[in-house]
Amino acid sequence: MTISAFDGLNENTFSNKVRNQLDEKKQNWSETLNIVVIGKVSSGKSSLINALLRLSRKQAIQIAKVGAKSGVTKKTNEISLDDKVLLIDSPGLDDIRKENSKRTQKFLKHIDIGIFVVTGSSDASQKRNLDQLKNQCKSIFVVLNKIDEWDGLKSSAIEDVINQWKTDLDIDKIYPTNTKGYDPQSTTSDMDIRGVYALRNDIEAFLQKEGKDLLLKRHMADKKPYANGIIASALASVAVQSLLPGAALYITVTQTAAIASLYYLYTGKIMSAEAAITMVPVFLAETPSPNIFLAIKSFLP
Repeated sequence: MTISAFDGLNENTFSNKVRNQLDEKKQNWSETLNIVVIGKVSSGKSSLINALLRLSRKQAIQIAKVGAKSGVTKKTNEISLDDKVLLIDSPGLDDIRKENSKRTQKFLKHIDIGIFVVTGSSDASQKRNLDQLKNQCKSIFVVLNKIDEWDGLKSSAIEDVINQWKTDLDIDKIYPTNTKGYDPQSTTSDMDIRGVYALRNDIEAFLQKEGKDLLLKRHMADKKPYANGIIASALASVAVQSLLPGAALYITVTQTAAIASLYYLYTGKIMSAEAAITMVPVFLAETPSPNIFLAIKSFLP
């Protein structure tokens, strides 16, 4: 390897600079992610979670069998996606408090996302539950589920209901969704999923700002859209960085960050900076090419 490949720096100094910048660029994948889904019994909370995770009906049934455990109240379900990511669906925070386990107490002290699920006509009494949730969560998403109830009516019917919920709950945004088809007792395999894409996108956008989006994305049933996004973003960055002085350093950081992100997305393991760096042929840093990302695609199933 010639010295020019390292922008005039020796290999050790170059690697140290890459490592330092990579540490700043990488998300903190060692943190926890806590999500609570609050709503009345039969509001479709479990089906909404399944849809958010891009699960098929068959996958959802398997998770229901082995991935969830009933709480003491028989109303609160804890879903451990891994040792860092915990979802709890419950009628209310009070029901979670009644669990009184160390895990739920720790959960209540740090909730990243609260998803508040309502159905049917507006109910002003729900505002108390929503306000309570707002005090516990960094970000709140209010969902009007089971919108198929208004199928066949004028479009103004659902719009009127949404506006009434906004007024009664004193909120600016509500996500109308439908997540029908996950019930294992259903006699049909037809799925009717609506509105979940917008909700998922906004949740992921919030988590990206928090540096936690991959903590959730790695549990999606379909990871390819996220993998393709990582690669496309890296290629776009490399195209710009190739014109900058000291391009080799910036491009190598981008490449190693993409490799580490893809590795975490598919394995849930944190790749060391050293391991990521060794996977990047440094000479490619002087001649930007998508070839490095063809190698990265070996991670993809």
